Amino acid sequence: MTEIVIDLSEPDPLECEPAPRASRRQKLAALMIAVLTVLTATAAQARPQPELVHLVTFDDPGGQGVFGAADGLIFRLERGQVVAHALDGSIRWRSETRFGNGFGIERQHAWLIVAAMEVSQTQAVSVALDPATGQEKWRELGNATIAGDLMVVLSNDGRGGPSPVRRITTQETVWTIPPYAIAAADPEAGKVFTLSADQVLTEWELATGAKLRSIAVASRGLKWRFIGWDPDTIRLYADGGDLAEATVIDRKAFLEKPLGPDEPFATNDCGPVLCAFGRDFEMSIVDRETGEKLWTPPNTGGAFPTAMGLLIHHENGENWIADFRTGARLLELRGWQIAALAAPQGVALLERKSTDLRQTEFALLDAKGLKHLQTIPFRATGCRMFDDLLTCQLPEQKIGIWRLWWEGARGDHRPGQPSGG
Repeated sequence: MTEIVIDLSEPDPLECEPAPRASRRQKLAALMIAVLTVLTATAAQARPQPELVHLVTFDDPGGQGVFGAADGLIFRLERGQVVAHALDGSIRWRSETRFGNGFGIERQHAWLIVAAMEVSQTQAVSVALDPATGQEKWRELGNATIAGDLMVVLSNDGRGGPSPVRRITTQETVWTIPPYAIAAADPEAGKVFTLSADQVLTEWELATGAKLRSIAVASRGLKWRFIGWDPDTIRLYADGGDLAEATVIDRKAFLEKPLGPDEPFATNDCGPVLCAFGRDFEMSIVDRETGEKLWTPPNTGGAFPTAMGLLIHHENGENWIADFRTGARLLELRGWQIAALAAPQGVALLERKSTDLRQTEFALLDAKGLKHLQTIPFRATGCRMFDDLLTCQLPEQKIGIWRLWWEGARGDHRPGQPSGG
């Protein structure tokens, strides 16, 4: 397969060219606080050249696309049913259970856990399906968090519990979380946090239901939205109109920790730096160790760490790569958009459409630049990565599946062969 390597020292046939240094601080129009899929930043090093190889194309009646992959199967929704496809496109099973919108599906213990909306689209639901047949085994209203053999099902849509903590293998109820306004589970620490209607934050032992600590907090007239955490703090987020606020609790002392006027109230892991959000709806790049502000991206719609630098997605749809610490523009990505945020070895998979929208070109961004992978004679949309599998929606209600392959990956299997898991 012919490969085009775009080197920063040479003229760029894919229209990627050096650009001036980053502009100075501008205000963000809106703040997008979301869980960003983290791409591991890696040092520049010689690595085998990747390939993107087409595996199969199959029909997608209803045109909803793929919403999950597990156990060597690809899952889509058709008329509310989960349809499981093998990697040759054949249908293994259809669930009798029907859903609304599907959010994801993953293997947990003996079951496939489907996160979706009910058919009525009014309530989130977590449903366990038999991986071999698609038969429903059990269901819980709410969003499931798995911690070892325990499952916590929480609702943050105003219904507020009580919520069960169950053993996922037997469905035995271990304990029941009392009613709450918002709640969250930290599976690694084995803790559950609830905020009651009378604004008391409580920490619970996930395994036993033991009530550990409580503290009263104030909403400052805003509406509580969700609870976040990191190893050192618990953060309760609230908003109202154009205002956003966070109440920060020190996890060791379990006391409120006042924030300074310039201190960010939310951060995302952006590789060697942190992407921090302030009360003024501005995103800044800060030092991981000291918290010092390094630079401010202009009107960004997102920032994602890659092997080369920080991929900045501008609100006008343009993208570029910036130096993590200085913000200097290293590479313009004219016309390129993010195809998938989960790619191996700290690389990002990008795509761009031809001007007539009849072709889609894929390229891999690594520490050295862009590498052309493949151009397909279709307009690809809704692309997602699941491990080394790329899925895209194609015209005429079709789904295309590709494998992103590199030497030594997943047992050194070649594209088109089963991956073994």
